[in-house]
Amino acid sequence: MLNSGKISIFGQLYDIDEFLPSPKLLICSKCNQPGHVKSYCKSASFDICRRCGNDRNNNDNHKECKINCHHCKGDHVSTDYKCPFIQEYRRRLIIELRKHPELLPPDIQLFIPSQYREQGERTKTIFNKSALNCQQRFDQQGIYDRNDFNVWPQISSHSSNTNMESSITNIQQTLNDETKAINNELKLIKKNFEEEQRKIENNYKQHLNTIKQGWLLMQQKIETQSQILSTINTAISQTLFSTCQKTINVMYNVINKIKLQTNLNDYDDVLNEMTIQASFINDIQATYSNHQVTLEKLLNRQNEALGNTWNLLSENTNGQ
Repeated sequence: MLNSGKISIFGQLYDIDEFLPSPKLLICSKCNQPGHVKSYCKSASFDICRRCGNDRNNNDNHKECKINCHHCKGDHVSTDYKCPFIQEYRRRLIIELRKHPELLPPDIQLFIPSQYREQGERTKTIFNKSALNCQQRFDQQGIYDRNDFNVWPQISSHSSNTNMESSITNIQQTLNDETKAINNELKLIKKNFEEEQRKIENNYKQHLNTIKQGWLLMQQKIETQSQILSTINTAISQTLFSTCQKTINVMYNVINKIKLQTNLNDYDDVLNEMTIQASFINDIQATYSNHQVTLEKLLNRQNEALGNTWNLLSENTNGQ
């Protein structure tokens, strides 16, 4: 019948052609949008009525609700093929299939509706190369007697093997593409990780240099304070204590001479007090000197600890 392209009905001869369906759409029963099913729907949080667009699980009677498409606000259900939203999606689907006919399964041909064809365009079907080869092999089987129902066209085993080989090739190609994509993604992750690691190392070096500079300033400050304290200590030891002792000795000698010249005992209390003050100054000087020696030892230990820390920071910086 298909080979002759004719059919006889009640004595009338009619032309026939193979029926090719136009692309149908997969429409979600939850959000009423094309392109996915309910189990993968992320467009709505509840089941939307395709008549009124409200929640289908509320108490309203959605079998008799007012028809108002929630896609375009038209007077049709939201899954109707005459909806502009559905038509636009169908148009984009046909355009995509025409650009990539290899996405169609083998042995499948789709009819392009007239409203989706350009003016003057003669191409009415979408098919892939596998479908074309399959049709050619079917034509090569020969014309069989359409009136003999006991005769069926022979199916070549080579066709089955070819389809299987084609499927295996497609699977291998898909696996190769996925492997390449994974490798590229791993390379990108590794590159990003190395960049982040370099940033962390640079930040660490900058912080370490900042600490070293602060440590150097601290050492300089301690050395300056040490010099100031040493200068003050020298001034106190060589000037203050010495001056006080000399002054007391001079006054003691003067008062003692006056006592000897006058033979008066009234100066004994003054001389005793001056002797006590001289002894007190000597004790204070000794205590001050011992305290300064202790402070100098502590300061030397601090400088040594700072020096060791500075050397450790320098080694870490050079090691990085």
